[in-house]
Amino acid sequence: MLTTSITNVYTHALDSRWSYNISCSFQSVSYVEAVEQVDDRYYLDGAVGLSYRESSLMTYTGRVSYRRELREYGNDTDLVTATVGFQRSLDPFSSCGMRVGVSARFFSDETIASPYVNLSYRR
Repeated sequence: MLTTSITNVYTHALDSRWSYNISCSFQSVSYVEAVEQVDDRYYLDGAVGLSYRESSLMTYTGRVSYRRELREYGNDTDLVTATVGFQRSLDPFSSCGMRVGVSARFFSDETIASPYVNLSYRR
């Protein structure tokens, strides 16, 4: 299996508290074995985010992302996710955060909406 990933992110500070970011990426998964070769996949991603830095300890975020999944076998799908969240510094070396939102997956003639929750601890 060969996996390729290219990601670009642009971040711009509007002032000392507000900033935004724009990202785009391309990923591919290619199988080299003859049996799985029909299941190669390609992913195109784009996202826009807005951040508000309340203090040196707390930052609030909002983000909307889009993913196009292209498959050689099966259904191509579109995924849209919208989230809001926070990131809080705990000490000079660690932080915690949470993002919540909703994801909607579109494929064939069907739409599936589901909740999105992401909890993080970084050290």
